[in-house]
Amino acid sequence: MVDINSLVFKLQKLRAPREFVLIVLLVIWTEGLYNIDEAYDWLEFFAGHAACTCFARLQGFKGCKFDLKYNSNNRVPPRKSNYMDVNSPSGFVLCIIFLLKGRAHDFLSWFGIKCSSWTQMNVGTSSRAACCSTGDLLMASVGEANKMLERISLLLILTVALGGVFVLEQPGGSILEFYPTFRWALGRLIDIHGIDAVSRVHWSMGAFGGETAKPQYAYSNSPAIRKLYHFRPTANKVKKVHTKVETCRKYKNRDGKDCYVGTKHLKDTEIYPDYFASTISVLIDDLKAAQRGTPEVPDPVPPALESFQDLNSGKGSDLFEFADLESAFRYLRKGHSLRIPEGWAHHVPKSI
Repeated sequence: MVDINSLVFKLQKLRAPREFVLIVLLVIWTEGLYNIDEAYDWLEFFAGHAACTCFARLQGFKGCKFDLKYNSNNRVPPRKSNYMDVNSPSGFVLCIIFLLKGRAHDFLSWFGIKCSSWTQMNVGTSSRAACCSTGDLLMASVGEANKMLERISLLLILTVALGGVFVLEQPGGSILEFYPTFRWALGRLIDIHGIDAVSRVHWSMGAFGGETAKPQYAYSNSPAIRKLYHFRPTANKVKKVHTKVETCRKYKNRDGKDCYVGTKHLKDTEIYPDYFASTISVLIDDLKAAQRGTPEVPDPVPPALESFQDLNSGKGSDLFEFADLESAFRYLRKGHSLRIPEGWAHHVPKSI
């Protein structure tokens, strides 16, 4: 059972926006639709083929997975929300439910977030750069990717508040790590536990038997993630895998400028090699044991309402310009199974 007093206190210390904390509370106060006491050890978001989840289960961990491919948009009835799309109201809420189901202070959430808008190959469309990571806001795909990352950044904060470990991975060269909201989330952990609260590591999927060298990087609130550094690319390993498949093709446009386009093999590189997935499953206990960033709770812990009143609003903040927390709040607020506790009614608005 989630201790609301402790959770709201930790979210307040991590400076989560008031609107997000309200959404988390509405999820907890919705009765009879789901059980948040299932105690998962492993949660995989953007799981795809879910190789890591399969190997985690083989190691004896209780795991679950989340991905749009499990409920494609063409199967969603008109005017309904896709519960497997983190950008939809029900999908974002389901992600929060998953995290609340994590084993208390002892779970790992893996985010292999969709990378298409953040890669160097997409720069011509997104106009993203390290110094302008928000990209061309006139492009719909850029806005959708920004929304996704802002929501994931809040889920990282919730993971830490619940005492869990997160790992967020991206292909090498991804501009995602420069996005302001993501940097804000990492900064909140550093405020609590110093620079050791956040670790970055890079490695090569070619070293795990991948068909391409494919450099990768990851951020985590567990320094144990650095053990993947042993699988960093070396000249010999890169040479061996570089010619296995061609993932992009170079061509000249009408102006004679060199351009690149992905081949049919590019999509397959998002599938984790079995050796990589098995390595991650072996590291789960080490990652959880070295968790960082969770604020300490005083004894006695302040009432949740007292901590809630100290929260700042995220409205008007550039950090959450695309997060669209209003839609998720409305989705929960109108629920027939919502039971707001006595004493909170005047603090939970009809809309945000």
